[in-house]
Amino acid sequence: MRIPFNGRRQYIWSGVGVDYVIEIWRSGSNWYRKYRSGWLEQGGIIPQATATGDEIINFYAPFSSKPVVIMQRESNSTIDALDHFVRIDTVTNTTFTLRRYYRSGTYYIDHWKAVGQDLKTAHSAKGFSFAGCNAS
Repeated sequence: MRIPFNGRRQYIWSGVGVDYVIEIWRSGSNWYRKYRSGWLEQGGIIPQATATGDEIINFYAPFSSKPVVIMQRESNSTIDALDHFVRIDTVTNTTFTLRRYYRSGTYYIDHWKAVGQDLKTAHSAKGFSFAGCNAS
């Protein structure tokens, strides 16, 4: 469900102008926020793995180029570091691949967040400049 941001504006000083949220989307623990400047941040929770392997995660809104992806792991294990193995492999503007190690008897949830420029607004934001794109 996409919701235009009609509530109280969250102003952010970007160094080249005042920025604010124009659209918010949320479904359970997954979400994104789009800003007037074209900045996009999104994230979510990936449930506990049941096997070792790769998992492809789709972004909810595409980026104009490869974003920065950050991971955090929540676990009940204190056995050793191998229980906490997670790696981000391939990242594109629409997906990233997560490599997870599963160890029976442990419980963990992976939280992720990605940030970058929104594909739809990166070249149309008025008064903002980005590397490789003059949007003023």
